[in-house]
Amino acid sequence: MTKGTTMSGCRVEVKGTGEYPVLLIAPHCPEEAQTFEIACSLAEDLDAFMVCNTGWDRGSAVDHFNDTADCNNLNHLLGDDVLKSEFLDPIIRFVSKMRNDGITSIYVYIIHGMNYPGKDKPDIILGGGQDRSSCEPWRLEAFAYSLLSAGLTVGEGAANGRFAGRSKRNLNQLFNKKSKVWYRDPDIHSLQVEIDRTWRGSAVESKVITSALYDAIRNTVNLGGSGFDKEVGLELY
Repeated sequence: MTKGTTMSGCRVEVKGTGEYPVLLIAPHCPEEAQTFEIACSLAEDLDAFMVCNTGWDRGSAVDHFNDTADCNNLNHLLGDDVLKSEFLDPIIRFVSKMRNDGITSIYVYIIHGMNYPGKDKPDIILGGGQDRSSCEPWRLEAFAYSLLSAGLTVGEGAANGRFAGRSKRNLNQLFNKKSKVWYRDPDIHSLQVEIDRTWRGSAVESKVITSALYDAIRNTVNLGGSGFDKEVGLELY
């Protein structure tokens, strides 16, 4: 791994090489336990690209000197040159590298941690942007099917909820196929992956969920553009 260094130290870790058409992003590692370790393991095992925020504490405004910003907020990422150069520019650079290497269809997985309330909570909630789609619904369903086959409970983010990755300022919308802003690209399939804290309490638990995510990514990528015709029927959260 290589680190992006700034005046206040190392705040972003990246893996800037890879043969697999996947970019893993973890924007809230300081607050969301084990998301960095999960993204790192997946990037190494898949030989994929990776960008992780490890030093910007989540904040409502960008403050270089106190290391606060929201790396999942496109208004922050595009509105501040320092934050953009550290976190957003590597994302764009790695996508461009994959394009230059002849990769036409690129998969972006944005790894988050969630603390969903209640006893009957899913292990993972997937956000494909709903009607502001960041990936085709069948790709989300294929990904979910693989996780369900591993014995996990999986939900889908509701359009009016906080797990869909639907907001125009959400990082999941960076490459939105229908967007007239940001970096519109119809051949980039972006999916927000929310992992419940029950799977992020220790390295042992995170290894279990990482293995399931590895299989889900491989299975989805292997489908290419062929589609997916199995009924999944995910509950909305």
